[in-house]
Amino acid sequence: MAGHQPISQNLSGSLDNLSLIDVVRWACASGMNRNIYLDSAAAGGTIAVRSGQVVSAVAGDVSGEEALKELVLRPDGAIRSVADDSQVPQDIRKPWEQLLIETLQDPDEEEPASGSAPGLSAQLAEIDLSDLVQLACLTDAPRDIRIVFEKGGGLVCFREGWVTHARFGDLAGENAFRQLMVAGSATFESLSPDSGQPETIDGPVEDLLAGAMRFRAQAAGAEDAFDEESTLLQKLQRMKVSQKIKLALTGNRETRGLLMRENNRMIQLAVLSNKRLTESEVMLMAANKQADEEALRRIAASREWMRLNQVRAALVKNPRCPLSISTKLVQTLGPLEWKLIAASKSIPSVVSQTAKRLIAK
Repeated sequence: MAGHQPISQNLSGSLDNLSLIDVVRWACASGMNRNIYLDSAAAGGTIAVRSGQVVSAVAGDVSGEEALKELVLRPDGAIRSVADDSQVPQDIRKPWEQLLIETLQDPDEEEPASGSAPGLSAQLAEIDLSDLVQLACLTDAPRDIRIVFEKGGGLVCFREGWVTHARFGDLAGENAFRQLMVAGSATFESLSPDSGQPETIDGPVEDLLAGAMRFRAQAAGAEDAFDEESTLLQKLQRMKVSQKIKLALTGNRETRGLLMRENNRMIQLAVLSNKRLTESEVMLMAANKQADEEALRRIAASREWMRLNQVRAALVKNPRCPLSISTKLVQTLGPLEWKLIAASKSIPSVVSQTAKRLIAK
């Protein structure tokens, strides 16, 4: 319906048990425009992210990559992150992934630097609940987040990088999460994780967020924006497997996105054979914990896709990836990813142990 505005949120609050690296990766991976401040006893510093790239860093009299390194290696301090679209002088031009890996690898030392240790508190302003969820899922730290609105409140629980429970009033599970997404501006805070919380949500975070965003658009009166997708989904549900395979080989991005979530191995393999498949779609498939093992093997067998660090890291972190592949690929990653893999509880122990050996080597 023309004239309707999407429901927006303006959440502010604090999140515990983070590192500066976590916040920088979150802002970059989400394509944000934000300033990230580290208030430390040593000295203050600022990291500017624009359109998902680190463009500037200042720490005292130092700027550029040296300033970024100095900031992320500080063991203490408080993090603040605010939205900022203003232009800043650009003194950093490397892709953010390469930049963070190089920042944590000190060429003057045999061992990789560990980076700023998790455990810092981050004050976050002007973010959406979807942004908050993605940041909380970036680490495997168990956490409960209380969200307080003008009228009422809710709770979202995270375990090992997954959303496991949501509560809003008398609602629980996905329905509660969707209501939280349309409840407007709020404040939030970290709570000590309660082991007694139930598990009312079971599934990929991506699917949870996609369903919530769809619900939000419909609640705002934008049902027509989804008419075409709904029609396509209904068509796919009526199709035979052979028809879906044929469509997966030639379909557009929207079609591929729906077929990628099919449980059938042949359909997933057909999507991977689509000549219009993009690198970002391959990364999503590599990270999909419902992907068939054969589909993951197909990705790992492609030289073109294996040159992408994001795809290799996604395969290693996917517990469905065959160990013969993930144990080899983990060695091609860098110190930043090794640290995250070594601390993860959802990754097979043989892979996390390999990461720990690489860090100590």
